[in-house]
Amino acid sequence: MKRFLIFITVVLFGNIAAWAQFSINVGYIHETMHLSEPVWMYGEKNVGMWSMYAEAEYNLRLPSQWGVALGARIYVPTTVPISNWGKEGYADYDEKDMVFPLRVSYTFPELLWGWDVSVVAGGLVRYTYGYANYSEDATPLTIHFLDEDNAYAIKGLTLMPLVGVRVGKRHWQGRVEYMPWSLDRSLHGNYTNHVSGLTVGVGYVF
Repeated sequence: MKRFLIFITVVLFGNIAAWAQFSINVGYIHETMHLSEPVWMYGEKNVGMWSMYAEAEYNLRLPSQWGVALGARIYVPTTVPISNWGKEGYADYDEKDMVFPLRVSYTFPELLWGWDVSVVAGGLVRYTYGYANYSEDATPLTIHFLDEDNAYAIKGLTLMPLVGVRVGKRHWQGRVEYMPWSLDRSLHGNYTNHVSGLTVGVGYVF
């Protein structure tokens, strides 16, 4: 009996391992910061940023067309225009993001001209590091958004849900995903900072 259970376990995990796939994906991401109030007097409440991203993903194909995948993505959003931050002087914003998405998918084989179509849903953990420099009347000011003493300080970690569609054929895949809203990133109650985003990318599956 013991040998039988060992045999079944080896066969089961061997088949699951055979269904595992690793992929590299690149693409475009557009994000919007939704602020309860501008960081500066003349700033905007909704600030758009964009970036190119690279992501590695480990996808485990389960029975009955289901799958689960864990990814790791890194990107640096572009510096926002000066007009978004200050009416006078200069301002630049720098942010670095590391994102770890967890996706669950269901695949419809060869649904679209021989391409597999997958519906994707899940969530992601986002780690952010950012700062801003601002100068008006020749008085420089540096704001570190992870500094708890700053009224506009943000959390290093936050969560976001995601939904999307993926198409794939042989070794190639394309994906569109939407992250509608993040948890409040602010460290102080009188100010809120949420993020939404859209990604479009292509990938190669090994």
